[in-house]
Amino acid sequence: MIPAATKHRASTGTLDPLFTQSNNTLSNGNLSLSSSANDSAHAGSQSTTSHSAGKFYFEVTIDAAHAGAGYQNQVGMGLCDSTCHGTLPTANNYTWGSWDSGYELFNGGVLVSAVGTFTTGDVVGVAIDIGNTITWYKNNTSIFNQSIVALTGALFAFAWANSASGMAKLTANFGATAFAFTPPAGFSAWG
Repeated sequence: MIPAATKHRASTGTLDPLFTQSNNTLSNGNLSLSSSANDSAHAGSQSTTSHSAGKFYFEVTIDAAHAGAGYQNQVGMGLCDSTCHGTLPTANNYTWGSWDSGYELFNGGVLVSAVGTFTTGDVVGVAIDIGNTITWYKNNTSIFNQSIVALTGALFAFAWANSASGMAKLTANFGATAFAFTPPAGFSAWG
């Protein structure tokens, strides 16, 4: 378990409008990402900030999503390299998506299935120890982690949204405001 909420340093990091795919819309100062289009290519946006070493944490609040087949109101978040440009199939990446029983994706393909899902109102924390592991938390409980030793160079936070009907939406917090949950010991805000 991660301890209760704390305030973190100011941050200028947002989702990058230059690398946001056309079926996605940014709002809320480029921190919220939404889509009402069905795009199974996992198109979304990457952060304006990157890191190549260290331990970092960010959170994503699920504003509108549900688990289920057919890409209906699905969202995901994780990490991608500098070739990402807002879409997973073109990059080295690790993300967690909320459709069906929950999937962990590696380079746009399914790596692990049935890892659990999230829905509207959940807060997903992402703790990244570059060169070691990425760990996902749901509402302050560790869900799973994955080795990321293969990812090198500049790494970006990544988020995606798609919807077969209705709206899928999430809001990222890279540390400019208080996190809902305290990052693990030794981890700094993504920034």
